Amino acid sequence: MSAILQPNNETMKKSILTGLILFYFSGLLLPNTVTAQNNFLSFSLDHPIPVGGEFYPDFYGIAGIDVNYSQPLNKILFISGNLGYSRSRSTKDDEINLNMFQAGLGLYVPVKMGTRFEFQPQVGFGYVLMNFYNKTIVRENRTSSLHRAESINLNGWQPTLSLSWNYLLTDQFSLGLSTGYELTFIPRKGVWGNYYEKMHAINIGLKTIITL
Repeated sequence: MSAILQPNNETMKKSILTGLILFYFSGLLLPNTVTAQNNFLSFSLDHPIPVGGEFYPDFYGIAGIDVNYSQPLNKILFISGNLGYSRSRSTKDDEINLNMFQAGLGLYVPVKMGTRFEFQPQVGFGYVLMNFYNKTIVRENRTSSLHRAESINLNGWQPTLSLSWNYLLTDQFSLGLSTGYELTFIPRKGVWGNYYEKMHAINIGLKTIITL
């Protein structure tokens, strides 16, 4: 694991989070330039597939959901905000459930492919809260006089890349197939300085898009 120095990690987190919020709400101040375009609300059901990292290969994905709201910044570029949740489970002897809560912003350009089909590449960046709940320790604590922590919370930053292929069913509803890549950085402290643990995952899923 390579070390990445972080002289003031809390300041960095607050600065990035503030920048994301200001960047998103700056789009709300430009309605007159994009009155001819619509806003969209989408719901996705995903299957997360851990593919790499210091510890993430020891987990297998169960399911994930994502809610995304988007609006146009100009004639071709859209900005989106999303909230997501996914659940994974350890493949080791300890039964550990990993719950991930995500919030982020993204940019995408919809590409029309005929009257009904649309291709949508998107890049994003967000914050993720991870809860590791060890059910093996929970069972041990019921019979042992030595109590150990049953869960731990970690947080990190998550750049994403996603691609979706959408089919317009009506003027208001579309269905889509999506695939995406998530790279999660978890700030940690070590003997030789601060560093990031990494988690790599692929998401495959279905999405419903509503035109507002």
